[in-house]
Amino acid sequence: MKSEKIYDAITDISDEIIDSAAEFKFVKAANRHIKRYVALAACLCIVIAGTIGLGSINMGSSTSDSAAPSAPSAPPPTAPDSGSAADSPGGTGSSMGRPLLNTAPVLPMTAVGDASALEIERLIEVDISAVEDTGVPLSDNYIVTNFSDSDVTVEFAYPYASNIEEDGFLSVTVNGDAVSTDLHMGKYTGYFTGVAPDDSGTWNLGEIKTIEEYEAVLGSGEYMRDALSKKKWPELDVVVYEIYDAEAAQQGQSDCLAIDFDIDPEKTTVMTYDINGYSRSENHVRYDFFLRPWDDTDSHYIIVAGEDIDEMVLQGYENGACKEGEEIDVTYKVERREMDISEFIAMVFESEVARKAALERFWENGVFGMLTADRYDDGRLDDLLWDSQYVQRIMYRTFTVDIPAGESINIAANYIHNLGWGFMEDSMDVSEYYLRFSTGLGSSLNILSHTLSVKAGEGVVYYEGGLMPDPSGRAELDPDTEDQRLIFKF
Repeated sequence: MKSEKIYDAITDISDEIIDSAAEFKFVKAANRHIKRYVALAACLCIVIAGTIGLGSINMGSSTSDSAAPSAPSAPPPTAPDSGSAADSPGGTGSSMGRPLLNTAPVLPMTAVGDASALEIERLIEVDISAVEDTGVPLSDNYIVTNFSDSDVTVEFAYPYASNIEEDGFLSVTVNGDAVSTDLHMGKYTGYFTGVAPDDSGTWNLGEIKTIEEYEAVLGSGEYMRDALSKKKWPELDVVVYEIYDAEAAQQGQSDCLAIDFDIDPEKTTVMTYDINGYSRSENHVRYDFFLRPWDDTDSHYIIVAGEDIDEMVLQGYENGACKEGEEIDVTYKVERREMDISEFIAMVFESEVARKAALERFWENGVFGMLTADRYDDGRLDDLLWDSQYVQRIMYRTFTVDIPAGESINIAANYIHNLGWGFMEDSMDVSEYYLRFSTGLGSSLNILSHTLSVKAGEGVVYYEGGLMPDPSGRAELDPDTEDQRLIFKF
């Protein structure tokens, strides 16, 4: 099949893609609590039922005295030079005034190995008449021609910006038929920042915005190579205390349960999950959480690495202040299990890619990471695990295709792409949306042309300074310009 015939067949995004987009929703996880009953191989399990009122528990045998294995050598993301992450997403000829929601560029397909025998034409189809929860259905089409005298087999990688929890990818098709892809997760593309402009701390997260920052991440190819590589994280033995079925004898609005114990911080590291409060006085620590008896998945976790806790005291209080004289009777259960930290993370997340993201975050920036971020140095795993699922990454879908000598094929990547949004210059009344397109960033392919095809519907206005589709909805992208915008309002 020749390329001109293939172009005749891809004049619009298919109805199936539109239907999939209508059904797709960006949603938050409804419940982040860990499933209580999980089968774990070769782990010691002790269940203790707490008596009403003050409870004292002898915790039993301890794990190894060693603090932790060494972390892998992987430097964390750092903030760009001052001023490089501009408030405006920039771009060629952009008329954006005050952008409020940034969006990543639509990135071009690339190859994992040699693709020098191929010449490619690109057609990006987008339907802005089908906006769904700030996302639009997009079909990124490639007419791939093998001009050599031999058949070739090429492994392609399609990159797109997303996160683990809200992955809007739909499918890859070859000549109209869906093909199986392997998902590879890139690292967090952003960086840590302090709480003030001159603060060098690592308390907050910053997202890359400018095309220069995307070039710094993707330009060398190292980011993709790392995403496609197989990683083996260290092992870390931990003791996990699960506290559940906690209920006050007479339920109040702010009932809480406090957990007190002593540790030697040189020998013991304590992490938590779904614990609300924390205080420490020398070697004595206290954790507490509010009671949620109506939630049957309401479990709370203390995770101990190194020397185990000798004795744990649990006491109910009227509120989170946990003051003397405000004690209440609380019933509860405590379960003690020995496992590797990876097994605990597997209790939190069902999917393999989610677990990989969490382990990567843990070993790079957690309390045992190469560079522990201030954001996570208190051992609360809630923020670390949550961030691992929601920070932006470049995801790669890889697949292998055979292309006969002298023949052409059509490859299409179909997914939901986020819209950027902001105010027009000097206006607080009119909002505009935008999409960004890259022509060569991170790609090793010889892409000869890039064409945008827009299905807009009635009432859409395009802004000068960005791409201006003709009456048929088409616009040619400049192959030498990496950040080109389609700016419009409804």
